[in-house]
Amino acid sequence: MNKLLAPIKIGKMTLKNRVCMPAMHLNYTINGEIDQRILDFYARRAAGGLALITVGGCAVDQAGGMPMLLQVHHDKYNPGLFKLAAAIKDNGARACAQLYHAGRYSRSIFTGKPTVSASALPCSFSNETPHQLSIQEIEQLIQAFINAAKRVKKIGFDAVEIIASAGYLLCQFLSPITNQRDDQYGGSFQNRCRFPAQVVAGIREAVGKDYPLIVRMSGNDFVPGSNTLQEAAQIAKIYAQSGANAINVTGGWHESMIPQITMDVPRGAYLYLASKIRQKCGLPVMASNRINDPDLAEKAVARGLADMVNLGRPLIADPDFVEKTRQGKKSSIKPCIGCNQGCLDSVFSMQPVTCLVNPRAGREAEFSAVKASEAKKVVVAGGGPAGMQAAITCAERGHQVVLFESENMLGGQLKVAASTYSKRDWLRLIINLANQVYQLGVDVKLGQPADMDTILKQNPDAVILATGARQQPLAVPVQEGVRVEDSFTALTQEFDPGDKTVVIGGGAVGCEVAQKMAQVGTIGPETAYFLMQYEAETPEVIRELMLKGNSRVTLVEMGPKLAPDMGKSSRWITLKNLKRFSIQTLVNTQVLAVDKKGVRVQDKGGEERLLETNTVINCTGYVSHNPLASLLKGKVPRLEVIGDAQRCAKAIDAIRQGLEIGYEI
Repeated sequence: MNKLLAPIKIGKMTLKNRVCMPAMHLNYTINGEIDQRILDFYARRAAGGLALITVGGCAVDQAGGMPMLLQVHHDKYNPGLFKLAAAIKDNGARACAQLYHAGRYSRSIFTGKPTVSASALPCSFSNETPHQLSIQEIEQLIQAFINAAKRVKKIGFDAVEIIASAGYLLCQFLSPITNQRDDQYGGSFQNRCRFPAQVVAGIREAVGKDYPLIVRMSGNDFVPGSNTLQEAAQIAKIYAQSGANAINVTGGWHESMIPQITMDVPRGAYLYLASKIRQKCGLPVMASNRINDPDLAEKAVARGLADMVNLGRPLIADPDFVEKTRQGKKSSIKPCIGCNQGCLDSVFSMQPVTCLVNPRAGREAEFSAVKASEAKKVVVAGGGPAGMQAAITCAERGHQVVLFESENMLGGQLKVAASTYSKRDWLRLIINLANQVYQLGVDVKLGQPADMDTILKQNPDAVILATGARQQPLAVPVQEGVRVEDSFTALTQEFDPGDKTVVIGGGAVGCEVAQKMAQVGTIGPETAYFLMQYEAETPEVIRELMLKGNSRVTLVEMGPKLAPDMGKSSRWITLKNLKRFSIQTLVNTQVLAVDKKGVRVQDKGGEERLLETNTVINCTGYVSHNPLASLLKGKVPRLEVIGDAQRCAKAIDAIRQGLEIGYEI
């Protein structure tokens, strides 16, 4: 880690290493006020060895922000921001504040102000048509950015960043699809760059030549008709000429139909954006998006793809990422798997950010490392996410823990989640949890299902039942001899479903199964790369080979929508993939029966039809599997049921319950 942990300068500010945390919406604030929760969150990350933490976005005026975001447009917010900067700096990191204006992405129902933008064009993200800023209003906004920067410097932040990415206000001026003005702020490329350049130049003049100024920009908007990498490189040069000291590169807008940060994105996929911009702008460059392990981060810096790396979600997952890297404990880093369940999905639903792999995130004070007042004997039944986390937490607190798992490998339902290529990061979570279990000295008994006698022989003080769930059987007549597989088999085993497959149940699991069945017979990424590299086939043929498999797949859902149990950040990708693989989808459709001719269904209007099929896959959901609770009730001092054994839910709920029950015992 010679390069990653080496110091670097941004202007005259020295950073102790090359690892930075970008600004992230956390939804920890109410009306812009700083509370102890956000102070604890950032203090904990600063103490983990980071070089630079950027907080925000910090709204430069009321119309450009949201009630749950930080605010920096009035002196009344200064005391809280001062505490925030101090919490970061006192714990060893440099503090930076990001200046933010959402433009047409704001929502007037929350701000009480009309939304504004470069042009009065409808916005699908906010479902509003913004007011087109007049020249006088543009000048007032430039001054608002300048005033905010001066305030940030006075408060004690070490640097300031301007957000010109993700489709926010400055992007809206830069892009020809959102800027259709015919004055000096629209039309030509130079005119569209004028407002962002004036913001940078105005701040530089106001804060002086030595105060570090960073611009976060999109390396590619990934929106048809908007700016690509070619234009982004030129924009970065303009920022450099206007007074920026560093460029922070990300990609995409909220409207982008190319995945940016989900599990589908290969790790480090967007390093090329930072690399190309670095070659053109002559400034230190930060790389972002899906950089979630130390070796990848080191490679990015050592090979000159970037000067620094941004770790956002990985530092929510493990605040000690840098310190563990420094100590040579890379394998113990809790991995960000890109699931977005606790972070981005929480932001979209206006909930506080947490983390699937680190349920302590946002609750640092509540779940600090506190030993139990009395060491106890704890038996955990079930080695899935809930059981493993419960065992880990109990062992961390000093309890003697025995964990029984009926299979020969820990993981439970996580093994199903990790079974497809695009979701392979789930395997990293299984490995990390299992490593923690063993390193903490938990007595793991694999291949040993727990029964009442086995548990009672341990003479436990507490028993935690995390025995998971089982596939719910089809609730319709099924003729004998018909091939019916369950979702677990479909996702974890390789088999040929035949040329016609019907998947019953259109939740997240059903959609995943349908995609996997549609991919039977397609070429994989290595073969596609080989064919493309040697021009063995045309790009059109290669695309068809990647997307057209051997089985025609039909997905049947009785409800009105597919994947209703998925978060907003991932659902759109799943729906897009169903179309890409030409999967026929039937919603509001009831399955009546399954026989040797096929699956008989009835639509909302009452019309019946037969879906011919070779294989039926049952994805109608799971039911809790909890045979031990009634047997053990009254026979042990304390009995708890957690995870799917209590109620079928998501992995994030199971792991959170494991942590919480571990602190209660």
